[in-house]
Amino acid sequence: MNFFGNTSLRHKLTLIAMLSSCVALVVACAAFIIYEKVTFTRLMVEHALITARMIGANSSAELEFAEPASAEKTLKFLNADATIQAACIYDRNGNVFARYPSQDSPTHFTPPPVQPNGHQFGKNSVEVFQRIQLNGEEIGTVYIRQSLEELYHRLRSYLGIAAAVMAMTWHSGLASLAAMAAGTE
Repeated sequence: MNFFGNTSLRHKLTLIAMLSSCVALVVACAAFIIYEKVTFTRLMVEHALITARMIGANSSAELEFAEPASAEKTLKFLNADATIQAACIYDRNGNVFARYPSQDSPTHFTPPPVQPNGHQFGKNSVEVFQRIQLNGEEIGTVYIRQSLEELYHRLRSYLGIAAAVMAMTWHSGLASLAAMAAGTE
């Protein structure tokens, strides 16, 4: 079966140009989406680390003077950031000192075991551990779990935009081919 047998050279070249343009557009859209995922993920991790450092700096006195109620008040400020799902402060022995949401909250969570400084990705979140130091001595650790829903929302938006651009490009290319086939160019 010869698909292009009765097609003129001009139509064949137009079809090849249209297909190569579509492939280039798909590659460009994929590159933009991958770039956005990588950079936005890095920004989310940096945001969580900065937040953990601020919580650590603001709760060092509470840890030093054993004031968990005051540390929980410090953690309550995290409710201003809707992406923060949970957080806690551990003492120097790795015991939970304060948590967000608090233990009496209906959205209670179980803090994970203390880990070294750094971050790790879960299915729908990024988790950050940051040591708290006072006068060069390690006195505790901050844990923050931040939702990745904002990242997923952005990626879905970009995919929708890319699909719309592809559909418009494909539609205009097909219309151009139909016009050529009808001889009404």
